[in-house]
Amino acid sequence: TGTSRGIGRELAHGFAEAGAIVVGCARDLPRAEATAGELRTKGHETLAVAADVTRPEDCAALVDAAVARYGRLDILVCNAGVNVKKKAIDFSPAEFDTVINGNLRAYFLTAQAPARQFLKQGTPGAIVMNSSNASVAAFDELGPYCAAKGGIDMLVRSLASEWGPHGIRVNAFNPGYT
Repeated sequence: TGTSRGIGRELAHGFAEAGAIVVGCARDLPRAEATAGELRTKGHETLAVAADVTRPEDCAALVDAAVARYGRLDILVCNAGVNVKKKAIDFSPAEFDTVINGNLRAYFLTAQAPARQFLKQGTPGAIVMNSSNASVAAFDELGPYCAAKGGIDMLVRSLASEWGPHGIRVNAFNPGYT
């Protein structure tokens, strides 16, 4: 998810270079298609999908598009996210919800869709979540973001415990500011 720029774009390129077929998404198709076009130029098979990962139906549609085109799913990387940088005292409830929903809730919804597919396929699979060093260290003006990323780290542990016996690996990586 979130393959139109930054870490997600680089992950899409890295997975493609490693031999994966990349199904990438962004909230709007032209942004997802831009990265897919870069991959196609390099000779890689890819599919671009519009998906807002804060919506469960879009998460399911993303997985469904991959399976419809390629027959199965092997891995899903939760990378899309959102941040509002400002002093905690000035955060509105709506801004707090935006950050929590755009990170923690979105990752939970995004993880459910491939897990359901892996169980349906009867195959092992992997879910990888882009967390942050902000999950373990406090940063000024990033309070809700730090909380969301800390929640992602615990979500990973919980889902790995629950889904691991079914062959579904759930892991996170925690980059610094990029």
